[in-house]
Amino acid sequence: IILDERLVIRQVNNALLDFFSIEKSSLIGREITYSPLGSYIDDNRIILLQNAVQGQAHSFEEDLTYAGVRYFFLIRIIPTILEHGIKGVVLILEDITTLKNYQEHLEEIVAERTAELSEINTQLQKEIEKHQDVCDQLEISKRRYQQLTDSSTDIILKFSTKGDLIFHNRLAEEILGIKQSTRKKYHILGT
Repeated sequence: IILDERLVIRQVNNALLDFFSIEKSSLIGREITYSPLGSYIDDNRIILLQNAVQGQAHSFEEDLTYAGVRYFFLIRIIPTILEHGIKGVVLILEDITTLKNYQEHLEEIVAERTAELSEINTQLQKEIEKHQDVCDQLEISKRRYQQLTDSSTDIILKFSTKGDLIFHNRLAEEILGIKQSTRKKYHILGT
């Protein structure tokens, strides 16, 4: 849409006419607020158009429901000079509905994935806590076993299935002289 400094419509393109299903003759020569497009132009938009006449460009996104369908537009209001040096405004409406719908779809996917990851993170945290509890219980069990074997009045030796000494208690260390560092040298048949 091309407007003069009084915001009278000077020119429109076929894409706009087709979109709104209106005739060019119902727009050309009419002030925009009194044209069939007037219901889409509020006071704030009039101020932006007037600012553009004075040289200030504007750009913004806006949604519009037309014939029951929601559309999204990138609207650019650009100051211009018309024939005979008259100030004017070019109003460009770029349909970005497909892009916005895709963006909304991506945002929904991101929200879903975030929720899934949050749930997985919660499950992992519970697993970590369970694992830590098991580790703590195992450590307690090891200490009790060590205390039990160390306080025993009997020598306790444990051999692997291959016959290698894999555990001994403190009494075995004291009586037999087995050291932790040399324990691997002892075998059930060669001790």
